[in-house]
Amino acid sequence: MGISRTNLLALLLLATLLAGSVWFGNVDEELGLTRTELAVVAAVIVVVPIALVILVDRVSGDDS
Repeated sequence: MGISRTNLLALLLLATLLAGSVWFGNVDEELGLTRTELAVVAAVIVVVPIALVILVDRVSGDDS
């Protein structure tokens, strides 16, 4: 059991959509941050959980 390539690609697609919506949206004006700062925040919000899933998957090994 582990994360499949399809699930990982889906998560990366969501990360791209989130970063794009932050970059092209007007969220930066509402929060008072620059678009670059918001893009970094969005990347961290999405990349950290993906990295944790991959790390846990590798540490736990193949139990099947």
